[in-house]
Amino acid sequence: MKKKIGILTQPLSTNYGGLIQAFALQKFLMKRGYEVQVINRVFKPVSIFRFVLSLFKTYLSYFLMGSKIELRKISDWKSKKELKLIAKNTEKFIKDNIIVTEIFKKKINKKLIRKYNFDGYVVGSDQVWRPMYSPYLPNYFFDFLNENDEVKRVSYAASFGVDFWEFNNKQTNTCKHLVKQFEAVSVREDSGVDLCKQYFGIDAVHLLDPTMLLDNEDYEDLVKNCSIAKNMPPFLTTYFLDEDIDKIEIAENVAASLKFQLMSNIYSKTEISESTPKPPVEEWLERFMKASFVVTDSFHGTVFSIIFNIPFIVIANKKRGISRFTSLLSKFNLEDRLVFNDNKQITENIFNHIDWKKVNEIRELEKLKSIDFIEKSFDFK
Repeated sequence: MKKKIGILTQPLSTNYGGLIQAFALQKFLMKRGYEVQVINRVFKPVSIFRFVLSLFKTYLSYFLMGSKIELRKISDWKSKKELKLIAKNTEKFIKDNIIVTEIFKKKINKKLIRKYNFDGYVVGSDQVWRPMYSPYLPNYFFDFLNENDEVKRVSYAASFGVDFWEFNNKQTNTCKHLVKQFEAVSVREDSGVDLCKQYFGIDAVHLLDPTMLLDNEDYEDLVKNCSIAKNMPPFLTTYFLDEDIDKIEIAENVAASLKFQLMSNIYSKTEISESTPKPPVEEWLERFMKASFVVTDSFHGTVFSIIFNIPFIVIANKKRGISRFTSLLSKFNLEDRLVFNDNKQITENIFNHIDWKKVNEIRELEKLKSIDFIEKSFDFK
């Protein structure tokens, strides 16, 4: 009988990277012979009252304390109806490609244990160990399990997102106790290894993001019915999580230098309505696959450029954590692909040939490490 594993990751929403890494980790584990379900956490929609209260606090902080926090607009708030419309295509991707449990809106409780009877749990990947992103952090250290429960607890490429400690004292003490009950711990960044040692007193290993564990054919199968980039002349695709004028200008200059058409992936905030459905995940993936060059500020935008062997540059995204980029790029000897938001850094070196043969060899060796980690961690003998 197949052993059952539950994956605990960030709530599945409209974030392309978050969705595709959950899909990849599930598929990877299923290929190893396990029965797998993603625990279906959801974000509770923010009420207009709470949003306005949060907005008021932000403005107060800005004006009274000189905070450099970016001021938000009332228009950023979305109603349940708008959120449902925006998620139309990404919800379809989840329905078609990810096996999920019932929805858990608040804390995960004993109901999950009784109903699904998982033999093991894996937390990862994505920034599951970043307090600002994870609803109720102790859940991501399996606080809903009893110490004497005979189940395997593993983290796969869990990420803190940054290279400094963001846990408060209570979170540190609680999670330090819980993580000591893990069978094995792996993190997505080399800085995460140091943080685990310093604050949890445990040894962790640095492994690939799960998206890099699948075969390229797995992604080709996902986009087989797409044709948005079919018969296109050579194009440069951009994928910005935090778009601004400087990043657009960099992309335009690179495209002009290479004489490539510029195509956004996915559409610029100025091109579509805030309440328009986000394009399908498959289209997002296909543009990376078919592009001739990529300019991005996204971790997973960088990952898929590497997976599909597409020349790229990544613009450092300080707000979302730079260590994620430096750790990934250094593993593949691609540190020169990282630039900061400055056109002066766009030199001829950016257009140097990437030794994809060497990059692919490194990826294959790292995949073997991940397979060995999973097999040893979930050794149910």
